[in-house]
Amino acid sequence: MTSKVIIDYKVSQCTGCRLCMLACAWTGSKTHRLSDSAICIEVDEKLFRRSMILDAERCTGCLACVSICPGEALVKRDGETKGAGA
Repeated sequence: MTSKVIIDYKVSQCTGCRLCMLACAWTGSKTHRLSDSAICIEVDEKLFRRSMILDAERCTGCLACVSICPGEALVKRDGETKGAGA
């Protein structure tokens, strides 16, 4: 069984820059097409509400999104992984 890392999202620290999406797309497919990213940051510009959707099936656990996040809104949950299919 392969394991996946668990990534927590701290909405209060998210700037909505979407650098995590670019890093994920580049790492996974060598493109900057946001549609190639396993992570999606949605931003309501009027209310400045942010939310994160992570496609666990497409996420490789490389943590490129975590390492590039300027606000440290994405963090790997220490010591935890989730088994594939769990």
